[in-house]
Parts: sequence; structure tokens; C-alpha cells
Amino acid sequence: MKLFMNDAGQKNWLLILAVAALAIVAGVVGYSMGSKKDEPPASAFGAGADGTPDNPHAQSGQATLPTLESLLPSLEKKVAANPKDIDQRLLLAQTYTEVGQRDKGLKTLRAIHRDAPANSSATILLATTLMNGNNPAELRESFMLLDEAARTRPAVEVMARLYQGEIRQRLGDAAGARKIWSDQLAKMPAGDPRRAMYESKLAGGK
Repeated sequence: MKLFMNDAGQKNWLLILAVAALAIVAGVVGYSMGSKKDEPPASAFGAGADGTPDNPHAQSGQATLPTLESLLPSLEKKVAANPKDIDQRLLLAQTYTEVGQRDKGLKTLRAIHRDAPANSSATILLATTLMNGNNPAELRESFMLLDEAARTRPAVEVMARLYQGEIRQRLGDAAGARKIWSDQLAKMPAGDPRRAMYESKLAGGK
């Protein structure tokens, strides 16, 4: 499961995975769908024979796009039937989070991390899910997980260090945040476009 794109510096990891979750879950049950924000407006369906806009809900035979909530039972059954499928379990965890069941999402992610500690996707997703809360203990746990990811998966080190600095800042350690950002910035080549994110942080930007 690929978690990063070339412009990852401008995207939240969870948003990227959420979009992937929508596509994959829909495929599991035979639908083709996008994220809710990408659904076309009603006017995109054109007009009826009398010149009035079509009402997609009034047309018989027109399929209604499923919601993540409606797809959860099917995904839960698949995971129960094949608990060794880490990708399906990660998808279930992310889906829980997306529908507002964060506790279930975290419980699932912790179980995956325990069962497959070398799976960097699980480590990153657990870290970013914890980071999205305000619990100091969870933020500290996220910091350690991001450090683990940065050391074992060089491809994600730049974003992991950026987030670690944000965690330090949220925990009230502004000096610690600046040190993380400064140290990482010093390691990055002059042409790396992600330098701008670090420079913004060090300049006091958001």
C-alpha cells in the first residue's frame, strides 16, 4: 500500500489513504466510486426530456453510491475471514477512523502493529492517527512511532521529521521543534522542494 506521492509534502497522509480507502472498499463489493467531495453535482446528470433537471433519486434503476458506513460490514467480514491479510486490516482501521469510530480504528491499528511490527505502513498510519488527537500520551507515542518510521524507511523521513516537530510544538516544546526542523533542513539538498515547508515552520508559519 503506497502511502506517499511526489507532492506528499503538500498532502496529509491520512487524506491520501482515505481516498485510497474509498476506491479499494468500493472495489471489494463491486462498485466504482470516488471520495464524496469528488461526486458530481446533481446538475451534472443533465436534463430530462421536458427540459427540467434530472432527479437521480427519482429515476428507477439508477444505482446509489454506497457510503463508507454501508460498506463496513462487508469489510469486517472479509477481515474476520482472513485475519492475516494486513492490507485489508489497515483498510478497515482507516475506514473506522473516517466514519468517526476512532477508538475502533486505533484498536485495530495497535493489533496490526503488534502482529506485524515490521510493516511500515501500519506504523505510519498508527502514528498519524494518534497525532490527530490532542492526548499528550498519544502525541508522545506518535512521536516515537514516527521516529521508528524515519529510521527504517528513509523515503518517509522528511515528512516524519516535519510531523515530529509539529508534535513537539503541540506539547509545548518550541525549542525541540525548531531543533528537529533545523537538523532535517541541514540534511536536505538545496533543490529539494520540501525545504519550503521546513523554512516556513522555522519562520513561524503554519
